[in-house]
Amino acid sequence: MYTGARNRRIATAALIVVVVIGVLLRWWVLRSPQGMVNADEAYTGLEAREILRGRPAVVMGGAVYTGVTDAYVFAPVLAVFGAHAIALKLLSSLWWGCAAVVLGVVVKPRLGTLGAIAGAGLMWVAPGPLLVLSTRSYIGYGIGMLAVVVTLAASQRELAESTTPSRRRSALIGAAAGFAFYSHPMFLAVAIPMVAVVALIRYRSMRAWWIPSVGAAVVVNLPFLAWNVRHNWVSLNQPSPWTEPWLDRFVRFFSGLLPRAFGLRGVSGEWVGPDSLAVAVYVALLGVVVLGAVTLWRSGPAGRVVVVPLVAAWPILALFANLSFVDDGRYAIVAWPLIVMAFVEGLGTVGRRITPSPAVSFALPVLLAVALTVPWLASEARPVGGDPDATSRRIIELLDEAGVDVLLGNYWFTLPVEYLSDSRIATAVAGHPWGALFEWQPGIPWGVRLPVTQAEVTASEVARRAYVFQNGDPFLSEEASLEVLPMPVDAYVRHDLPGARLYIPGQEGS
Repeated sequence: MYTGARNRRIATAALIVVVVIGVLLRWWVLRSPQGMVNADEAYTGLEAREILRGRPAVVMGGAVYTGVTDAYVFAPVLAVFGAHAIALKLLSSLWWGCAAVVLGVVVKPRLGTLGAIAGAGLMWVAPGPLLVLSTRSYIGYGIGMLAVVVTLAASQRELAESTTPSRRRSALIGAAAGFAFYSHPMFLAVAIPMVAVVALIRYRSMRAWWIPSVGAAVVVNLPFLAWNVRHNWVSLNQPSPWTEPWLDRFVRFFSGLLPRAFGLRGVSGEWVGPDSLAVAVYVALLGVVVLGAVTLWRSGPAGRVVVVPLVAAWPILALFANLSFVDDGRYAIVAWPLIVMAFVEGLGTVGRRITPSPAVSFALPVLLAVALTVPWLASEARPVGGDPDATSRRIIELLDEAGVDVLLGNYWFTLPVEYLSDSRIATAVAGHPWGALFEWQPGIPWGVRLPVTQAEVTASEVARRAYVFQNGDPFLSEEASLEVLPMPVDAYVRHDLPGARLYIPGQEGS
């Protein structure tokens, strides 16, 4: 561990720099098109509204394998401050900030104070797509990742500090892993192998390990289990239309997902910068991760509790048919804390051979994170300075001017409009192309997150309903839109907006 007043000053300055850089880069994201409140985020806010209305939920509507803890946390904020885009997005950054702090605590015993700040910095100043993800309040994502980091911290402490199990830590490990599963089942890909390492070492300790850990995991999931019993275990179904082989998904994690997670490929798949350079950087980064994993493995059980889930995560994740989508890098969040751990360990291994100064030891991973973030943002998060929710806000303005408070149509526009209007405008899904492909119970298509509101809106008077469709969607062409509209097209005023087409009932259309 670094010692002395000079190194303490360096550590303090480093911590401040890390926090400031993370805040500034998130400000960039929130002021760019990447900062738009999309429908999946809006659902988090709307579910919080449902809770405030006395309609609590256990799982995410239309995706009945995801917990809704975020909505309960956000409900008091919504009650006090109303529906604000930034407040909603800061919820995800809160989980990422907490995960960074906990990861720093995990790293510190091996790499010292500056190593801990470097690890926390790579969590807080994550490469491009993951930085964007840290501003998107997808329900279950950030809080599930935090639960994984807590599971890791408790597991490492359990294996590093004593030869006999601690009932308290056993219960914490079980509760954190169980909560990660409740948040989103994809986190099982790391939680199960992580806990398995501890279980194999403590397998004889029934009273000090098995009963506290398994008991805590079950207690945390009691509402989820009870809900499934009531609904015939519907959470076991994967609502995905993809039927590609397991191997295709596994390969895509390394060819598409991880390069995006490192900020080296854009959303559409092109490499950021010259292809040869980007590929070389990707190979080098993976090399450092592998080096760190080897060092951790050799360090004993506390290191292996990182390596085993890091390696096992990818074949397990490939079992989930829903994880075929890699364009925005979101599913890398499952193993990202472990990747950071191995990467910082790998840098530390190299650093011990070249003995850099404490300042360099800290600066290298943080500067690298910035280098992997800024070019990606320059490519994918511009222009900066406009209102990313301009189209949704314009829809709200037009509906208010027409005195219309009911909107149906495309999922990706209806939910943001309802949230940003502070639920003044009620919305429902109509004509969405995925509605017929995803069903978790009869009459409730995938795009319906809030069944009560959906039923109320679809039962409303036809003449009161406005409709919104997404431009460029082949399933929502002009002809398809006209099939969805319940009245003749000349009974609506048509507004062509950036990315959307809005029909408001009223005088003859233009």
